[in-house]
Amino acid sequence: MDNKNKRGNKPPIYKNPLVIFLAISIIATVFLNVLVAVITSPKTEEISYDEFLSLVKEDKVDEVVINRDKFTIYGKAEKKNETVENILGISVINPAEDRRPVYYAGYLNDERLF
Repeated sequence: MDNKNKRGNKPPIYKNPLVIFLAISIIATVFLNVLVAVITSPKTEEISYDEFLSLVKEDKVDEVVINRDKFTIYGKAEKKNETVENILGISVINPAEDRRPVYYAGYLNDERLF
């Protein structure tokens, strides 16, 4: 028998436009999810313990998380005003962003600090 007769004149699965579209859609979705996660993740900056103490004295620290190997310091959010943009004749309101700065400092094993 001929190979075409066994398949019933169906094209191979990789030539089916629906399968190609589905594969491209899945790849694009995964890529966009990774891109959004990278863009929206807070940027962390390493600071010294002295800089951390000065932030505390200036009342710029909102929260401190003590991990096994470092301190994660969340600063207080700086409020920004809402802006109104006119895009193609449509008014778009951009909400105020209140992202908190994130810092980290090396862990100091000193019981007097707690």
